Amino acid sequence: MSCLIAIETSTENCSVALLLTGEVHSRALTGVKQHAAHVLPLIDELLSAAGISKTALDAIAYGQGPGAFTGVRLAVAVAQGLGFALDRPVIGISSLHATAAVAARRAATNRQASNALHIALLDARMGEFYVGAFRESRMLESGAVADTLIAIADEQVLSGAALAEWLQAIWLDHSAVRRLPNADVEVANARFSGYPLAQANSECAALWSNASHDGSAAPDASEIVRLAALAWKAGEAKSAEFAQPSYVRNKVADTTHERLIKRQSAAANL
Repeated sequence: MSCLIAIETSTENCSVALLLTGEVHSRALTGVKQHAAHVLPLIDELLSAAGISKTALDAIAYGQGPGAFTGVRLAVAVAQGLGFALDRPVIGISSLHATAAVAARRAATNRQASNALHIALLDARMGEFYVGAFRESRMLESGAVADTLIAIADEQVLSGAALAEWLQAIWLDHSAVRRLPNADVEVANARFSGYPLAQANSECAALWSNASHDGSAAPDASEIVRLAALAWKAGEAKSAEFAQPSYVRNKVADTTHERLIKRQSAAANL
C-alpha cells in the first residue's frame, strides 16, 4: 500500500498529512503567518510519530493553489525539494478541489443522494474570488463504493458581479447539474455567502440563498493526501522537476493608483 505525504500552505493554515496503511494522520496549525518556519518541523513530527523515515515515502503531494502566492510557492518548493532529495515523484492538487472535498466530507452524512454540486470559493483579495465547481461521482474503491469530486469547470478568479454570472452558467449549462434541487448545492467557504449577487436572476439568487453553506471549509492536507492517493493510482504523479503552482492569476495586489481610483469610485457612489 502506498505511503504519501501532503503539504498545504495556500491559506493562513499550515497543515501536513500522511497516508500510511490506508489511514490518514495529520498535523496542522491555524492562523500562522510564517509557514516556512513551521512546515518542515510538522513533517518531521508527523513522520516521527508514525515511526517511519522520509525514505518510506512513495510520493509527495502539495496544494498547488490558487491561494496566497507566498504560501503556494512554499508548498511547491518543499514538495519539489523532498522529491529531488528522495528521488520521488510529486502530485499537485488544487486548493479549491481540497476545499470542496472538506465540505463534501462534512456534509456526506446529511445527504441521501450522491449527486451534489459543490462550489468552492477562496478569497483572492482586491474584491475578487477564486472559484471552482465540482460534482460528486461514485467510484469503486477497495471493494466499496466511495464518493469523489470531479471538476466541471476551469478554475477562475472573478469579481462579485462576474461570480453571479458564472454561478448562473454553472447551474444552467451542465445537464448533470441542472436536475439538482437547491438542497443538493453546497458552497464551501461560505463566509462569502452574503456577498450581494446583484446581477443574478431570481433563479440563481434562490439557488445561492438556499444552498448549504460551509463557512469554515478551507484546503487541508488531509484532503490533499486523499485526493493525491486517487491521482497516484491513476498514474498522475510527475517528476519533481515538473512541480508547478497554480496561481490562476498573476497579479497579487492593486497598484497605488488602482486603489485610489477604487476609493474615488466608491466615494462617488455614496
